[in-house]
Amino acid sequence: MKIPNVTGACIAHENKGLFFLRQNIFNLDCLHIFMPKRGRPVQSPIRQNMIELLHHLGEGYGYQLSLLYNQIFPKCTMRSIHYHLKKGLETQEFAVKRMVKEEGTYSWGAHAEKIYYGLGENAKPKMDERIKSFFEKSTPTQADTTKP
Repeated sequence: MKIPNVTGACIAHENKGLFFLRQNIFNLDCLHIFMPKRGRPVQSPIRQNMIELLHHLGEGYGYQLSLLYNQIFPKCTMRSIHYHLKKGLETQEFAVKRMVKEEGTYSWGAHAEKIYYGLGENAKPKMDERIKSFFEKSTPTQADTTKP
């Protein structure tokens, strides 16, 4: 299907049947500037809060981060914390520091494997005051239990 060229304003794209607006002053290559981005945003407030936590701690494992997160920020499930740890590995906001196999009597068996995470190269901590005030208020016994 071909539309007649009226003052150079409309042309037909023969492969897909789509119409594109062509004007001398408007370049289609810069159309992405005016259109909103599609899909989910890459950043996440939960992941940013976890970056703040790891910036203060240095390193930590999932369960530890989940406990601290729920004491400082609005409640979040452990499943969501682990999702954001995995997503943060993909975006290189987090990095695996070490993996430790601990022996004990757990409901699932004789050992547990803890993966300690630290900040990756794309992490951008913003120095959240809530975390600073939480660790300043905490007693020495609480600080000892939160350190790995």
